[in-house]
Amino acid sequence: MLPYITVPQKYDILGEQYLLEEIAKLKTSNIDTSILNATLIDYANKKFTNDTHIRNFIVAAISLDPFASENEDSLLMKLQSGGISKKKYIVHCNIKDFLRRAINEYEDFYSTPYEEQTAIMDGYADEMMNETSSRAKVITMINAGDSQQTTEVN
Repeated sequence: MLPYITVPQKYDILGEQYLLEEIAKLKTSNIDTSILNATLIDYANKKFTNDTHIRNFIVAAISLDPFASENEDSLLMKLQSGGISKKKYIVHCNIKDFLRRAINEYEDFYSTPYEEQTAIMDGYADEMMNETSSRAKVITMINAGDSQQTTEVN
């Protein structure tokens, strides 16, 4: 008839404010982005302990973004010079929309292996690249048709 008392296995004495300050310092320093991402994931796990939907979304967005926490100017330079692939950059720019779509399309998305999750994100990026190239072809055809009509009128 004795009460059951849980004994903490891990003592977390660092407050939320400390983590926020640490994140701010990491963002302004030139530390590896994987350390910053791990700190952001740790913060999300602590902040949203009781809201698994938000916590899982944030953790997945950080984990599946190939360039999470990277400097946008640096990414644009790398993209222009061919240092990063256009597909990965598209995933980076659209990670939240892609993630929402994946959660709607795949009931157990969060529990699927990481490789499958990244393949899904890459598939969405491929779709977007195909739509963009098709749209560009149509615009080129329309512009070519307009220029032909202009020369025929003259």
